[in-house]
Amino acid sequence: MTETPKLLRPGQMKEILQVSGMTVRNYVKAFEPYLSETATKKSGRRFTPKDVETLKHANALLREGATYEEIQHHFDQEIAAAIVGEIIQETDQPEPEPQTEEPPEEGSETDETTRAIATIEFLNAYMEQAQETISAKDATIEILQKDKDRLQKQLDYERQPLFKKWFTKPQED
Repeated sequence: MTETPKLLRPGQMKEILQVSGMTVRNYVKAFEPYLSETATKKSGRRFTPKDVETLKHANALLREGATYEEIQHHFDQEIAAAIVGEIIQETDQPEPEPQTEEPPEEGSETDETTRAIATIEFLNAYMEQAQETISAKDATIEILQKDKDRLQKQLDYERQPLFKKWFTKPQED
């Protein structure tokens, strides 16, 4: 008889992580792509042992000062490394020698090649998506920097004595 893994409730999860229930919900929302379907349900949420390890790891990184985005990037890198590791492991295994004098089956190399190509295409798409995300974040940073500069100029103007404001106008962009 197979033993099913014990699923934990949110209350048990908050005790394990030593955080509030709201924090557990925030973690689930932030790290949803890395959790099981049972952990991301709106009601009747249950955490698998893998979910527990994922959230423990995220919680530890947050306590060390990492941001949610840095942790998500870290998890993405772990996934990519695991995929690449599987590919390398599959390609490094020696091919079994045929026990008879029959030629090897056609298509076995093709299947392996097809899998490798599909994995490379997946990783390329993933990298493109990451680059688009970085570009979008760079654009957001640029906009926020301009807003910060504009607000700093406005603050400098407002801090001037009243008599100086009479003779100067606020700088406009």
